[in-house]
Amino acid sequence: MGGMAALGIDAFHDFRKALLCKIAARGLADQDMGVAVSGAFPSDLLAKAASGKNTFHSDVVDGIPVLADQRLWIAQRGKGEVVFCTSARLLRGFLTGPVEGFDVGRDTAFFLRMSGASLRAVLAGRRGFQAPEFAPVQRLAIDLTGDGMMLTASALTPDGPAAEKLARAMNDAVGEWRRHTTEAGRAEPEIAVRVGGTEVVVRARLPPGAIESALSSALGAMASNSAILRSR
Repeated sequence: MGGMAALGIDAFHDFRKALLCKIAARGLADQDMGVAVSGAFPSDLLAKAASGKNTFHSDVVDGIPVLADQRLWIAQRGKGEVVFCTSARLLRGFLTGPVEGFDVGRDTAFFLRMSGASLRAVLAGRRGFQAPEFAPVQRLAIDLTGDGMMLTASALTPDGPAAEKLARAMNDAVGEWRRHTTEAGRAEPEIAVRVGGTEVVVRARLPPGAIESALSSALGAMASNSAILRSR
């Protein structure tokens, strides 16, 4: 947010979407984080900031002009995108490394993709998700629609039998969740679990307020466990 303020970017009006990449092995103190923000930005955005009154100085990363501070590097990537990173190494990856594209719809409010290793770190110690059926998950993707009511989670497994086992475990977890929801007197969510080849897809239509609570809890767990959120 400090970097956006230095550039004169209004987070509520100037950008269209933000992509977050957090890289850290669980237990390591050194963490790198990068955010790529896209919107209607002028091509001379960084040049104006460099000449303004702030703590940033001009630098170069792999031949690309950037702004740098003690713990923040800023660069423009292509048209309409600004990248903020906590290290020059991560910024170099954003600017020169291969880009992994995602098909994210314009009506998507939130999209998350994480490795199986990161998922297991997030779920560590959480009852109900320690079954061996969850261990083979290679990648998890979560998509939330713009109205905040429909959540889709897709888990990739190595083969069909692993997907079938995971689906059964998910159905058991969903049944337990429904039981607790009913006992608490809350509206029961509509949840469907299906298998497609090596992928298990869970779709849930939740009552108002439920998704905000679930996302807040999930994001808090990811932050505390140093999960890997890969947007690029």
